[in-house]
Amino acid sequence: MPDGSAYARALEFSPDGRLLMTVVGSRAQLWDLEIGKLQYQFDVTTQDEDEELRPMFSPDGESVVMVARDGRILLLRVANSDGAKVLTWLPAPPQARAFSDDGKTLAVADSEQATTLWDIASSRQVGYSTEPSAREIRQMGFIDGNTTLVSLHKCTRKCSREDMTVQRVGASAFQAQACRLAGRNFTRAEWQQWIPDEPYHRTCARWAAGT
Repeated sequence: MPDGSAYARALEFSPDGRLLMTVVGSRAQLWDLEIGKLQYQFDVTTQDEDEELRPMFSPDGESVVMVARDGRILLLRVANSDGAKVLTWLPAPPQARAFSDDGKTLAVADSEQATTLWDIASSRQVGYSTEPSAREIRQMGFIDGNTTLVSLHKCTRKCSREDMTVQRVGASAFQAQACRLAGRNFTRAEWQQWIPDEPYHRTCARWAAGT
């Protein structure tokens, strides 16, 4: 366990209480409390010496997300001893974060009130907010079997239904959003550029196939 010689800038317990994530000095450390040993550690040094990292475990305890003051979102897979990877780099720290109940998806609301969704297994972005809000997002959470994301905005007075944004998430919701934004299907040249291994087909049923 930490010897107390350095100040812990941040700490977080896993949901089952077995693991403890700390940030001491410029080192992030994952401790196994059952055996009292350091599992592994990695450097989180940035140009800002006063940077504050805030760990957050996924509900299944398999992942930890840390937010750096410089806007980095760091993802650590507990079973992977290679350390954390930079999931994305935002212009400012995010306003809110939320894991899906199964720990497979991470939602991040940035300083411009746009929300991105990340697949934890692949570390890839899989969605983008359909309804950016002009107000700060304070909290987020998944409901309805992780098919819906609810965002609570900063309330001017007592919070009400008008202070919440409810969005459908998942592959079908993102496909529908893409179709609305594009207003057409892929051209065959675009398909060959981006999805060359799949046979061409319409992805937006409302519009004719591209030429």
